[in-house]
Amino acid sequence: MTDVKQLITEHLDIWLTAETEKKSGRGRSSGSNDTIYGVQKLRELILDLAIRGKLTEQFTKSESSDDLYKRILLAKQDLLKSSNQKIKLLTDPDIGELKISIPKNWLWVRLGNLGITSTGRTPKTSNESNFNGDIPFIGPGQVTTDNRILLAEKFLTDIGVQESTLAVKDDILTVCIGG
Repeated sequence: MTDVKQLITEHLDIWLTAETEKKSGRGRSSGSNDTIYGVQKLRELILDLAIRGKLTEQFTKSESSDDLYKRILLAKQDLLKSSNQKIKLLTDPDIGELKISIPKNWLWVRLGNLGITSTGRTPKTSNESNFNGDIPFIGPGQVTTDNRILLAEKFLTDIGVQESTLAVKDDILTVCIGG
């Protein structure tokens, strides 16, 4: 933890200063282009510390990252077998090309290898039997930039659900297009 203390003390000026820094530009400013320099730098420092595993105690006596990764892959394969989906493993990153050092008991893997990813499907709006039901349909337009999901504007029928992707409890949703 002395490494964290050193990082904090080296960046103490950032932690203690939250000055408003104007972005370069001409003319009058309404203030909307101002940034809080100290806060932004603090966020960057915290993210950097988190990525390098410096914010938590390292548990070297727990199972290795290799063993945990193998268990995750086996559980993923079992889940895919039960759902009749095919598994596609991505090539894990070449450690030599990565610029960030990580703790010895960590492992670099592709996010797609840790879970099951799929894209959503939208039922054809031209087919009236898909819509005007009771099941809320959330599309990218209902996801806001501040991470809120707005009320559904469309509702699916049971037929429409079969033509779309159903999200269930504990699914993690991301918006790639339109949100």
